[in-house]
Amino acid sequence: MTPLQRAAIRLVLPLLAAGIAAAQEAPPRQPLLEVGIWGGYSTFAADAAGGRTAQAGLRSLEVAVWPSGRLRLFGRYENSLTLDNLTVVRANRSVPTWQGGTLFNWGGRLTTVIEVGRRTLPGSIGQTQLGAEQVLYLPGGTALKAGGWIGPRQDHRTEWLGHAGVSVAVGTRWRVEPTAFYAETGIPGEHSWRALLNSELRLPSDFRLGLGVAAGHNHSFDGSLTGAVWDSYVRASIPVSGLNRLHLLVRHQRAAGASTLTTIAIGATLGVPRP
Repeated sequence: MTPLQRAAIRLVLPLLAAGIAAAQEAPPRQPLLEVGIWGGYSTFAADAAGGRTAQAGLRSLEVAVWPSGRLRLFGRYENSLTLDNLTVVRANRSVPTWQGGTLFNWGGRLTTVIEVGRRTLPGSIGQTQLGAEQVLYLPGGTALKAGGWIGPRQDHRTEWLGHAGVSVAVGTRWRVEPTAFYAETGIPGEHSWRALLNSELRLPSDFRLGLGVAAGHNHSFDGSLTGAVWDSYVRASIPVSGLNRLHLLVRHQRAAGASTLTTIAIGATLGVPRP
């Protein structure tokens, strides 16, 4: 498994955790228009001698509209792979992804998320991305979730990832979400799996604190890239005024045959209320 593929798979973990949290929001207080922006700084411990490579810049920009309290339509510019992959950083390349999609809440019992995207990988290899997730809400604050992502490429390879998990309310303010992931790169014999334990604590004034820990294993035809994977992150979401929020993410990742990656990201969500 190449460093680019590993980075793409690792980026999915916190994005899914954030998406699931958004899907579980109660519909009545949704804004009319939402704009989200993230910027950040990533640094790599590039070798055993401690050499480092770093990159800073725009991570993502999303614009969403809520035609109703249960329907969300969004478009997103996603640039995290440009910042979080050592090969891309060293080559001074840009690998942005353009995405669009929808979230629909079916009467408070089901939420469906569908998104499509397109990006051009190094070597001028185009890739289409198709993703979907279904969340089922059960009595007692429990939710079941399952979904997947598939990325056919112009070089006749298809990458894909599937996930399934459960979200459990522990008391009135704390939620725990264990999720399992399995991915393949389209190269025979290459695959990886992850087990993620995500949690979110909602404090007074709607201050949200999230903690996540993931562990897994990469299997590659290149023995130096086969081995354990570890990932951990802390994120905070702070209400500012009305529907506006500030966000902070600190993340640390380590994988066999790869450089250690530390990411610090800051974001904001601006909401325009309904008239």
